[in-house]
Amino acid sequence: MLGWRPTTVLLALCAARAAHGEADSVVELLTNGAERALGIDDRTPRFSWQLTGHGRGIRQHSYRLVVSTRPQAAHAGRGDVWDSGRVASSDPWTIYSGPPLRSRTRYHWAVRVWTGPDGAGTPSATAGEFETAYLDAEEWKGSWIAGPQRTDVRSPEQGVADDAAIRAAGEVCRPPAWPKGFAADRFPNDQGECRELRPAPMLRRAFRVDKPVARAVIYSSGLAYRALAVNGRAVSDRVLDPGFTDYSKTVLYTTDDVTGLLTAGENVLAVELGSGQFDSSTRTWDWGWQDAQWRADPCLRLDLRIAYRDGSEEVIATDGSWRVTTDGPTRYDSYYLGETYDARRVLPGWDRPGFDDSRWPAAREVQGPAGRLRAQHHEAIREMLPLPPPRKSAPVPGLFVYDTGQNLAGWAEIAVTAPAGTAVEVFYSEKLGPDGRASTDGNALVLGQLQTDVYVARGAGEERWRPRFTYKGFQYVQLSGLGGAPLPQGVRAELTQVIPVHSSLPRRSSLETAHATLGRIHRNTVWAVQNNLHGIVTDTPVYEKNAWTGDAQLTSGTASILFDTERLYRKMFGDMVDAQTEAGELSLLAPSNRNYGYVGKPFFKPTDCCGATPAWDAFWFVIPWEAYLRYGDRRALETTYPVMRKYLDEWIPRWTDKDGDAFGHTLTAGLGDWLPPKDVPTVNAIASTAYYARFARIAADVAGVLGRAEDAARYDALSSRIRSDFNARFLGADGVYREKANEPYAQTAQILALAFDLVPEAQREPVASRLADDIASRRGGNAYVGVLGARYVLPVLTAAGRADVALAAATQTDEPSWGYWTDVVGFTSLGEDWTAGTRSRNHHMFGAIVQWLYEDYAGLRPIAPGYGVVEFRPGGPPADPGPVAASYESVRGTVATRWRRTEAGFELDVTVPPTATGVVHVPARSADSVSEAETGVAAARADGIRLRGTSGDHVVFEVGSGTYRFRVAR
Repeated sequence: MLGWRPTTVLLALCAARAAHGEADSVVELLTNGAERALGIDDRTPRFSWQLTGHGRGIRQHSYRLVVSTRPQAAHAGRGDVWDSGRVASSDPWTIYSGPPLRSRTRYHWAVRVWTGPDGAGTPSATAGEFETAYLDAEEWKGSWIAGPQRTDVRSPEQGVADDAAIRAAGEVCRPPAWPKGFAADRFPNDQGECRELRPAPMLRRAFRVDKPVARAVIYSSGLAYRALAVNGRAVSDRVLDPGFTDYSKTVLYTTDDVTGLLTAGENVLAVELGSGQFDSSTRTWDWGWQDAQWRADPCLRLDLRIAYRDGSEEVIATDGSWRVTTDGPTRYDSYYLGETYDARRVLPGWDRPGFDDSRWPAAREVQGPAGRLRAQHHEAIREMLPLPPPRKSAPVPGLFVYDTGQNLAGWAEIAVTAPAGTAVEVFYSEKLGPDGRASTDGNALVLGQLQTDVYVARGAGEERWRPRFTYKGFQYVQLSGLGGAPLPQGVRAELTQVIPVHSSLPRRSSLETAHATLGRIHRNTVWAVQNNLHGIVTDTPVYEKNAWTGDAQLTSGTASILFDTERLYRKMFGDMVDAQTEAGELSLLAPSNRNYGYVGKPFFKPTDCCGATPAWDAFWFVIPWEAYLRYGDRRALETTYPVMRKYLDEWIPRWTDKDGDAFGHTLTAGLGDWLPPKDVPTVNAIASTAYYARFARIAADVAGVLGRAEDAARYDALSSRIRSDFNARFLGADGVYREKANEPYAQTAQILALAFDLVPEAQREPVASRLADDIASRRGGNAYVGVLGARYVLPVLTAAGRADVALAAATQTDEPSWGYWTDVVGFTSLGEDWTAGTRSRNHHMFGAIVQWLYEDYAGLRPIAPGYGVVEFRPGGPPADPGPVAASYESVRGTVATRWRRTEAGFELDVTVPPTATGVVHVPARSADSVSEAETGVAAARADGIRLRGTSGDHVVFEVGSGTYRFRVAR
């Protein structure tokens, strides 16, 4: 039930067409998934396109693609760089295979498509374009530069000395706000009464332009974040840029066309650097970011390449001639804790010509991180449209709390009118305490008050400010004095804007349902997923902000349906490769650092038994396969397959004999079915072994796609051996999966066995029936599962013919259920656990229900790569009248479905994009009862529709591209 197998796809693709439409244009020309790919370092980019036309059954027969250095030539079908020739293929994409591309070169491409062996074909499309960045690291001219060397405060004695220095300098004393709990017991306050200062370095370089400029491009990497301006104007709308990686392996840089920002005469490059996870001084329980292998002072590498109209070129590069100061307004920034901004220290005009920096010291040339510089190709983090004005309350005089009405990730803008030196604390939270104040109660892992900015007024009328180096997860924003004290009389502080901030992935789908609860669950999941997209997939934007691999793999299908994840996942494939050790081990986080996520670190990966954590290690298997299924890009598999092989061949076998049983292919490890309801077991051994079997199955399929037949056979055999041991070890004589004979019935144990096709065929129906009965009868309609069970429970029930139980579980409103969050306790995102008191209200790991809504309930599922074959199978039970509608913008075009029950019977609409095939399952007793609504003729005889047969209580049709309405009479 997990999806298509390669052999199934071939059968579907070989089906005959019943109609043949004509394409009239080629649209949506993308390079590596981007409309205008500026600054790529990919030597073999992928080109993709879509077709439009008239008639049903439009199917690409062949294409010809040309790449040129001139747009007119490309549009005319002439490739002075590469001409693919006419290529027979139905897939609207290809990989560049021409002569080597040149660095720093703009290319244009166009494609012409034929929908049959004869005919004129489409006109060449308006030329798409892409531009290369540095294809070789040796092309960089600039050095890494930094500001004055920083020091850490790491002992109580250092904290006392630091406090004295802060006060002597007239700096604001930011309270350390050490939390209570086990982390604080292990690491007592080492900051004294004031959090250490870590002022942001501000770097500038003045230069002259004395002749006409043809083009100017900046290649830059500022770690962890860089705010880059030319002559006082930001070079882009990107924030928190570049993306986070394991900086010891990979460092990302960006490309910006700044031609329009240069002026004749003096010009200025200005950069302010944020700390992020590159220079994280914040101590945590055991994540170890403060001791990361790459940790160093914030640094910058930049090349500005100016091409003049006379044919000459000049490079302004980072070196010791740049000037730097740390006397600016950003006095502190922490990925977890927030920022301190002292407006009294603003340096007017520092980023513009004419500023006197003669007293600034020279920048230090430093070694820089060890990671390889790579062009950033995923979508940047950006500010989104502001939310409506929030509601304001005052729990006590002088302290104000704003309720945005929505749990989001981002930041707020404030307006302050106050005497110079007045400190305003801006504290962000997801919930309120009993006293009506903002609260991050539950933080026991980060040593400090989370998500707190401090703004120090300049005393110059109304002042507006928003942070730039730390985002927050929140629904509430509290304005007060330091430490939550009331603001002084006469001080005015207001929240003026609430701005979501996250990776700018385009939305790709829509869902309509008559079930209000399901609509709210869908809405909340959209927010939960996007709130955790920040160049990585985090668990929560508040408490941990880490790229937990288990969370990401569980909702990868949901994320890919809701958003265009093609480019983000491609970035994450690099994170996957970087995170694997020489021994083949995979981390719990990706990116991670040497101090966390590996065997012995943390405590639940002990060295004597449990070095593999399969439900989290699934990140390296599930997401590449997910990306291949959604976008049809084999490179997802080519990049990650070596990681899969090393893990399966070298790492996981080390642990299968450490679980104390006689079976060679079972293991106990990891977190199991994390955060189930109270008294429900996490079934660690069952979960880990089930995922081990799934890995072998995925690896076999990946090997098959890549043409590695021997590997495919080997992993097929491994899958069979794991399956055999799984059943011998866990399947009891009563037909129930348990880890021990006396353990209670656990839904997730049955769910994973069914989902991963581990149940012997003769026992599938009894196991599924007992599961449905346990949910419907014993548990009152609720799924009593943790995150692993929640991922698969609804698809398993639907596939077993119990859509009624699945829908009932999906729409329950008592604990534990999704509807309890949305309809009873009023969450606007998703919880970390099922309770009303969950630590986090902004997790996404329970969000796989949305994948079920689209693929099983609405019934719209890809069963071949890149939606080459789409299955339409309405999943509502007979008592559900609908209507339900879903659409998805696939790499081939729009895929859509809508079904509803009427007094006359049942209607099903489907839309299939050009170059795709639809397999339509209509709930009907016989083909004679199914007609095409528009014409009234029997569907089996309608244009473009072919009867394939029956499957259970469905009649199955095959259709080409186009829109169809099937009607079933009562």
